[in-house]
Amino acid sequence: MISAFFIVLPLGAVMAIGWYLRYRDVVTYSGLDEMNRLLYWVAMPAILFRSTIRVDPELFSNLPFMCAVYSVFVVLPFISWGLAKSRKLPREKLAVSVLTSVRGNNVFMGLPAVTIALGEAGLESYGIYLALSLVVYQVISISMGQFAMSGELSLSSIKQVFGRLIRNPMLISCLLGVAGAFSGLGSIPHWVDQTLVILGNIGSGVALIVLGASLVVEDILSSIRQVWGDLVVRLILSPLLTLLAFQFFPVEPMLVKTSVLVAAMPAAVNNFVLSKGMGMDGEYAGKVVVTSTMCSVFTITFWLSIMGV
Repeated sequence: MISAFFIVLPLGAVMAIGWYLRYRDVVTYSGLDEMNRLLYWVAMPAILFRSTIRVDPELFSNLPFMCAVYSVFVVLPFISWGLAKSRKLPREKLAVSVLTSVRGNNVFMGLPAVTIALGEAGLESYGIYLALSLVVYQVISISMGQFAMSGELSLSSIKQVFGRLIRNPMLISCLLGVAGAFSGLGSIPHWVDQTLVILGNIGSGVALIVLGASLVVEDILSSIRQVWGDLVVRLILSPLLTLLAFQFFPVEPMLVKTSVLVAAMPAAVNNFVLSKGMGMDGEYAGKVVVTSTMCSVFTITFWLSIMGV
């Protein structure tokens, strides 16, 4: 447990530095937006393309992996819905709970966590995870969130999801990497590889700085009392069910560790934007994001120790 804590400690330390820089006005909200765009359009796609193009193509047809991960994506929203019902949450908050049950911070916190905890082998597994799960993750989370909010699914909303996906640079980079792997281009020229390494090295540190600077820390204990059910689903049940699913659909150990670690990530920051855009309770979504991010430093430590990292 102690060794796992020291793996996670740099994540918390860099986020704390980001929060302090924002508190001291060293970075501004407009600066954070620009850094986010740099990560979204350049650094993260470079990392994902380099990771996926080097992977054995056979791993992309991993049916047991897809069964394990997709089954958790399907089950979690219903568990969250039932728990929110038992807490008598109004529909606007219930819909947030359903939305955030699947939408973890897989990129801006997941990527640095995998890099620090699992190294280069973990990065390759992370590329496989994202390439095979991103579309399903987006469709299920947004569709179930809308269903919880309005009681119905509309064809237009599903079209909007796919419209956003085909313009998502991270998905595009994964798909290009997969295409390159299948085309036998895994050994890309050294200068191209080093260019991608330099661009990718921007990613982890800046992502954590931005995440920390984005946190609005108020009465954290009061927030935990309000969103405890969402914390249980996001930080405990999500990685637990993922770990259990792989007992029924076994895959190679590094892919299991990577998937469980990504499943343990806190609620994604973009849940706040999505929830407001879909007519949900944006303030409640913000509390879920902040509290889950702060608590995840401890829960990620727990899951790393469970996996023997």
